[in-house]
Amino acid sequence: MTKSKQGESDLKRIELIRYTIDHSAEPAFWIGADGRLIYVNYAACRSLGFSGKELLDMTIHDIQPELTQERWLDHWASIQIKGSHTYESSHKTKDGRIFPVEIRVNHVHFEGKEYHCAFTRDLTEHRRREAERNRMEAQMQEVQKLESLGVLAGGIAHDFNNLLMAILGNADLTMISLPPNSPVRRYVEEIALASKRAAELCRQMLAYSGKGSMMVARYDLPTIVGEMTQMLEASVSKKIILRYIFDADIPPVMADASQMKQIVINLVSNAAESISDRKGEISITIGVMFCDRDYLSQCHFNNHLPEGQYVFLEVADTGQGMDAQTREKIFDPFFTTKFVGRGLGLAAVLGIVRSHGGTIRVDSEPGRGTTIRVLLPAMPAEDEKAKSKSSKDKSASANIQVLLIDDDPNVRDVSSEMLKLLGYSVLTAPNGPQGIALYRKHKEAIDVVILDYTMPELNGMETFDELHNIRKVRVILSSGYAEKEVVQSFKGREFVDFLQKPYTIEKLRDVLEQALAQTIQ
Repeated sequence: MTKSKQGESDLKRIELIRYTIDHSAEPAFWIGADGRLIYVNYAACRSLGFSGKELLDMTIHDIQPELTQERWLDHWASIQIKGSHTYESSHKTKDGRIFPVEIRVNHVHFEGKEYHCAFTRDLTEHRRREAERNRMEAQMQEVQKLESLGVLAGGIAHDFNNLLMAILGNADLTMISLPPNSPVRRYVEEIALASKRAAELCRQMLAYSGKGSMMVARYDLPTIVGEMTQMLEASVSKKIILRYIFDADIPPVMADASQMKQIVINLVSNAAESISDRKGEISITIGVMFCDRDYLSQCHFNNHLPEGQYVFLEVADTGQGMDAQTREKIFDPFFTTKFVGRGLGLAAVLGIVRSHGGTIRVDSEPGRGTTIRVLLPAMPAEDEKAKSKSSKDKSASANIQVLLIDDDPNVRDVSSEMLKLLGYSVLTAPNGPQGIALYRKHKEAIDVVILDYTMPELNGMETFDELHNIRKVRVILSSGYAEKEVVQSFKGREFVDFLQKPYTIEKLRDVLEQALAQTIQ
């Protein structure tokens, strides 16, 4: 009777264990030495889509395709030695779907026979989260790279603009001083032209850094591109067909028209070079679409843009296309697949798009062409059209005194000469404290201050505040950085105008006349 009760107790324990395994959330499999399935639980049936009867008529090779008969023998022997093992593999469902699994297998002995007892875990969601995490990490690294390169590009552009101010300014002064028939005029003109080209490169660098100067207004992209058709036709090979596809009822966007044109020119030029001297086609499509989070996440540098309506400008070509390695580098500054680089190219495009609050999507494969889609936020229908500012009456006075505060001696020298040539009285200061001291001493006589944005000791903003604490004065901000960045940092402070370096004597005159026409509040 004691043995009988012990047997009943053991049987109940076995039934309890089996019941627990049967109802476990993890799929469980018992496999014999020949690879046949001896036992499966309900979770195993659910994960694979088979009934229990169907699975017990199958082998491990049927549900784990990579574990062939030859590999099974080695696998069995290995687990037999180790006793247990955890590894990743894949399972095949009844409908043929393959999904990744983690398998924890133990080698067990029962009633004189050997088995593998395996518990599995579906890794599909784990792999998806891991891929998303890797994508986010890669995007974060890209963001950091772009930001650091943007800071570098902006700093270089600022320093070059100061140097170009001295070159272009002195060339400008020389041209004024030379007689019309002077044989050296053409050399000075070449210097001025080269300086302006260098200034344009600086503007591209500022555009790449996302800090380019912008004159934003409400525009229809089809109108902007429509005005460029003749120029675009002339810029590509006669073997290339340009197609324009503009959807109806495209909402407007807030944009800088000249920068939008630069985007189109760069994209079409790249597409034409991809086609090279072969016959091909470039299509320029403008439309509107709703972008959800999933679509935006696949775009380049989406910067957590909100879901919503976006106007897209798409340039697609039938060129040679790009592999994955090339696609990863196309927005790097000066990266090119040509023998000789030609500038910032797509890096500048990315900077412009970023500064407009948009994003870019690139689809390309070798031999199948490239499609680049620029997405810009669509303006709500209820927004009113931006009103253009009325121009001020220009006026100048012969007895105007200007205080020029700039830490760069070359800029001070050339700018003061320009001012004197225009008939203004000039006081100069190499930094904020000396500029403040001069203004305190001559505040009754000083009509306008030309103030550098970036200076040691006291920067432009701090100097501006000190000047206004003494007395309200017209301030023209000047910088090698773009107007957008300067204006944003001066938010809440009223200055009369901005003077982008390098500038010519004509530009200086125009800005001063407009500033002097304004009354001080």
